[in-house]
Amino acid sequence: LGEGHRIKRLLTPCVDLFIAISTVTARDQRDHNPSTKRLVLLQPGVDLKRFTPAPPRPDLRLELGVPPGWKIVASVGRFHPGKGQRELIEAASLIVQKYRDVSFLIVGDEVPASGGVKSSLEYRVQQLGLSRNVIFTGWREDMNDLLRIVDVFVHCPTTSVEALGIANLEAMAMAKPIVVSNNGGLPDAIIDSVTGLIVQPAEINALAQAVLSLLQDDALAQRLGRNARDRVVTHFNAEHIAHRFHALFDELLQTNAKPPRYSSRPDAS
Repeated sequence: LGEGHRIKRLLTPCVDLFIAISTVTARDQRDHNPSTKRLVLLQPGVDLKRFTPAPPRPDLRLELGVPPGWKIVASVGRFHPGKGQRELIEAASLIVQKYRDVSFLIVGDEVPASGGVKSSLEYRVQQLGLSRNVIFTGWREDMNDLLRIVDVFVHCPTTSVEALGIANLEAMAMAKPIVVSNNGGLPDAIIDSVTGLIVQPAEINALAQAVLSLLQDDALAQRLGRNARDRVVTHFNAEHIAHRFHALFDELLQTNAKPPRYSSRPDAS
């Protein structure tokens, strides 16, 4: 988003169909590429057979080092400046002053040229005295199992603009209340105070208060989680969206179909 304008301008006249995954990606394409022939908004979906509420794996909390009875706040994403992990850690220092029995799972790992983000985050955790509350899980392949033990999901990037966000959709499918920042396409997925809570990017106090409200009010957290699940089932079902992709591609192929220039059969008319 907001990048690659030159190459996009060169390629856009050659493209028959652009599929935008959020309103912000659609706007980015239209605003910077007036030669866009056709653009359709078709948001990505979640595999509801995999991401569905179910009893958690009994050994997972012990494996991760979460104390018995503690609630869990999780954030998932690559470690990169502006992805929101540092802000969550700063908010955690405020949250534990009022709600001590909570673990923050920072799920993900570094990518090349990330500038040592992970080590700086770990150092900040030590500075704030949060070593018993913050757990760096590293890269995980068992996101469906991990999300089942989560109480609140947080995705609050700041300067890194999100097109839509898949991890938060997966958390919603698991009926988890989520807190996101008003960033890029994230508000396309979330209805504020209905399926989750939206805060402004980099506003640490607002983030802390939003997470606290969900930790302290089980009825609110459960209501938002149920609504989040319903929204994903209705609007972000991967199976339904795959059918829409199929229809679009079929339409495109039929529209662009051309009769053959010649036939190998001499008697063909």
